[in-house]
Amino acid sequence: MKKVIMLVALCLIASLGYAQKSNINKAKNKAGNVENPDIPGAIEAINAALVDPSTKGLAETLFTAGYVYEQKAEADRANAKKAGTQPDAIVIGESAAKAYEYYIQAYELDQQPNAKGKIAPKFTNRIKESVLRFYNNYYFVNLGANYYNSQRYAEAIKAFDTQLDIINLPFIAGTKECPTVDSIYHQVQYFSAICTQLSGDTKGAIAKYENIKDNGYENDRIHQFLYNLYVSEKDTTNFLRILEQGKQRFPDNFFYLGTLINYYMSNNQRQKASDALEEAIQRDPTNAKYYSTKGDLLMEVKQTTEALKYFDKAIEMAPESSDAWYNKGRAIYNIAVDMDTKTAYISNQKMYDEEKKKVNAKFKEALTYLEKARELDGQNEEALRLLKTLYFRFSATDKNFEKKYNEIERYMQSMM
Repeated sequence: MKKVIMLVALCLIASLGYAQKSNINKAKNKAGNVENPDIPGAIEAINAALVDPSTKGLAETLFTAGYVYEQKAEADRANAKKAGTQPDAIVIGESAAKAYEYYIQAYELDQQPNAKGKIAPKFTNRIKESVLRFYNNYYFVNLGANYYNSQRYAEAIKAFDTQLDIINLPFIAGTKECPTVDSIYHQVQYFSAICTQLSGDTKGAIAKYENIKDNGYENDRIHQFLYNLYVSEKDTTNFLRILEQGKQRFPDNFFYLGTLINYYMSNNQRQKASDALEEAIQRDPTNAKYYSTKGDLLMEVKQTTEALKYFDKAIEMAPESSDAWYNKGRAIYNIAVDMDTKTAYISNQKMYDEEKKKVNAKFKEALTYLEKARELDGQNEEALRLLKTLYFRFSATDKNFEKKYNEIERYMQSMM
């Protein structure tokens, strides 16, 4: 009796296994029907095989699942074309992504040794063909781009990285069919890094940008992204490294050199700031801003005579620039303030009066430049502020300056 029960049980197991094997074949046939593919029926059949213990671990099952979803992607694209509509990149891409995942699992099982200990793959070549088709048709690129546009950054990263991983798969890398790394590949790397940054993964974005910053695609922009990310991480060593690299690689972009100059000046590294400004002037000797900044730096270290030369050069380079004239006027005003401060310590009245005349003459010299700055730009608030101060200084002894003071005060109030 026991033998009968066991025989019946074995028959049931065999029939169940056969039933699921039948589902694998059914899925293949339904999905592969050229005239009238039944994709929903194919998915239903393969899903049954994917959960059955007797077939879920077979390479054939997983390969067939990949084939079904690949056919779904192709059918969706063909149906859209037939209907005269734009194919839905997300629908098609997600089907291709499922197919890809099943194919990779099938490949791993296909590499397992058989009962005799030999590896005899049955599906690897066909998997390779399909995966290369996904790569060359940009299914994952289009999927990632649509996720990106929908701000689904984590999903976009996965799609872009899938595209990038394909050429490194063991059954593709090194083969004659392996695609070459081209400009589109570099673009995908770039957008993967962008999405990683937008997702909030700063360290992940840094790693990706560092990997691609020298590959020839958007490298200037990538260096700027890296600078900002390192600043956000308070990583001074690396943001200075990136600025130095950017300065050398992209000499036409003042961002790097300008940012270095600002950093050195704000951190009292005057010599480095001065050297960087000289480098900037050598690169572009017609840029008035460089001369003005160098003049400011020299004023800070009390090298007044040299500073004035740089301010004069700024005016020479940009005679229509209100800022150039203002900078020279401000420098002379500061010199006059220093002179005025020193007169307070002169006890001899005659000497005091003589020095006071020199101070007033210096202040009036500053007026010449500041009034020119206002003439060129009536909205230059810094120039207006100093002019008001100087007009007030002389208004008590000169009605003309009193008149100018009242006029400029009304003008400044009208600007509020």
